[in-house]
Amino acid sequence: MLRQSSSGAATGFSRITGIAALGFALTIVLANVIMTPAGLPLTGAGIGEVNAFFGTEGEVVAVASALTPAAWLLATLFGAATLTPLVIDRTGPLGLLGLVGWLMWVVWIVAYGVTLIRLNRSRDPATSVPGADRPE
Repeated sequence: MLRQSSSGAATGFSRITGIAALGFALTIVLANVIMTPAGLPLTGAGIGEVNAFFGTEGEVVAVASALTPAAWLLATLFGAATLTPLVIDRTGPLGLLGLVGWLMWVVWIVAYGVTLIRLNRSRDPATSVPGADRPE
């Protein structure tokens, strides 16, 4: 459990991260509430149905996607709250846990982005890189 300082910083942090957890859940629910009435395809739907939805419902998708940065921020705060009792007032490797987590997140985003870019280029022959599909 966190020790409360004279300024009440631990209590304030717990309150903020609790609100962040609720906000994250509400953001996800709100995105689904926005997209489901528009005909969001269910899990396992065919690629044609998915492409048709995202091709015709661009405005709905844009509104729901606008919530994504808020969801990431709130999830990060909530995640920080779950690890705070392990890290606070300790020295050593646990003090670097947040940095390691952030670095792993950056590597995942870069790898995922590169994968998406390569997949996108391989679908459109006009923009594909010559020889990119040949093994070296």
